[in-house]
Amino acid sequence: MFLSLFISLSLLSVKICTAQLQQCHRKDGSVLPDLPCDPSANVSTCCGQGFKCATSLYCEAKDGFKLVGSCTDPTWMNPACPFIQLSE
Repeated sequence: MFLSLFISLSLLSVKICTAQLQQCHRKDGSVLPDLPCDPSANVSTCCGQGFKCATSLYCEAKDGFKLVGSCTDPTWMNPACPFIQLSE
């Protein structure tokens, strides 16, 4: 029983550490301090402080203003990354 519990906790800590290692990138590949919208996904859109993740792959402020977030894929080639810029 203790071995099973130890293995379960070890796997959980590996998953948590992996999620914490994800970095968010601009289209040019530079790193931002944004947070992934789905930290458990291999690739995710990211949003900065003060914005929430919207279902349309964009980040939304409390006033409804939307912007293109960043992405955990530094190449931005994955479909989980934002792909269309919003008009101003």
